[in-house]
Amino acid sequence: MSPCLINFRALSSFYVLSRSNIHVHDVDVNNADDCICVKGDNDGSRLWSENWMVENSTASGEGLSVGTMWSGNFITRNVTFRNILMENTRKGIYVKIDTTGNSAEVLYQNITLSGHTLQFPVMVGPIHQFSHTNCDWDWPFFEAGTCSVQSASRVNITIDGLRILGRPNGLPLLRTADFVVVGNNKSDVTVTLSNVVVEAKDTAHCDDPPLSHTGTCGNACYSANVISDGSYKLDCVPWGSTVPAGTCAPLLGSVGQRCAGRNSTNDHLCYSGQRCT
Repeated sequence: MSPCLINFRALSSFYVLSRSNIHVHDVDVNNADDCICVKGDNDGSRLWSENWMVENSTASGEGLSVGTMWSGNFITRNVTFRNILMENTRKGIYVKIDTTGNSAEVLYQNITLSGHTLQFPVMVGPIHQFSHTNCDWDWPFFEAGTCSVQSASRVNITIDGLRILGRPNGLPLLRTADFVVVGNNKSDVTVTLSNVVVEAKDTAHCDDPPLSHTGTCGNACYSANVISDGSYKLDCVPWGSTVPAGTCAPLLGSVGQRCAGRNSTNDHLCYSGQRCT
């Protein structure tokens, strides 16, 4: 099948649902939503989102995105984003796969983020939208609540050649991590990193990953498998790591996952809004 070719300038956003053999190139996307998004819906046709090439473009907005696939059991594979510049974006690499049975295999290659990133240069794992129940669109800002992956999916992301310039990320006194990667005990979330360059990367860990009130911070990872060539060290908290009663519930993971007693009470003094009980 011949590929579908997209070669526009000044796109507001670009979505294709359940379509294969897509070539997007030489586009300029600037918006407040997903910049270029690979989506899908399992309607029984067995048509998947596969064989995508997105390249030689500029983008600023909610990110180079994969998802959301609400139906479950949908396959996304052989998708490549490469040679893309993102200036003053909200997010950079953004993979939101958190519905049972979904599978995604994606390569990000030679991606550069320059200037101020409002939220996260890289976010992999949770659905991060206007859910108003878990991991809302403005998370982790403004008494954010917790954010977790709840279902079972398979996510395999390779990032080869990433430059994060112009740190810090976030807002004044609310600095955000370079990487946010989240899994759980049911999902297989693997992120492979190579040739990563981060400006001023030797900074403290986030106060409450992925957020810091005291200055820049590096990364936030929970219950995922990270493989690195050593160009960037992404520490990941293993599944089962909990905090004791009386401690603020961490931003990463649900209360049931992170509080030793599996319960909490409302507490506005905690940035997650919850204190473990």
